Amino acid sequence: MKHTGWLIYNKEDAERNTSYINWFIKEAALQHISLTLVLRENLTIGIMNDERKILLNHSPAHLPDFAVIRTIEPILNLYLET
Repeated sequence: MKHTGWLIYNKEDAERNTSYINWFIKEAALQHISLTLVLRENLTIGIMNDERKILLNHSPAHLPDFAVIRTIEPILNLYLET
């Protein structure tokens, strides 16, 4: 079974770290992990109909097995941990 993960960056930092991001994604693939870059600006977190929701590009997100969050955002960290 292939695991999935998100590598979360804000847009500005992703642009500066392109080489590292590409390396990380390739190394993950060697471990049979599908790692996807997700820009923080494309994520929406909140409460909808009394439930926690995470939207990616304005659509309900299929959550990965794990996330590597490369932004400083404690609320996002807590949301994904739960």
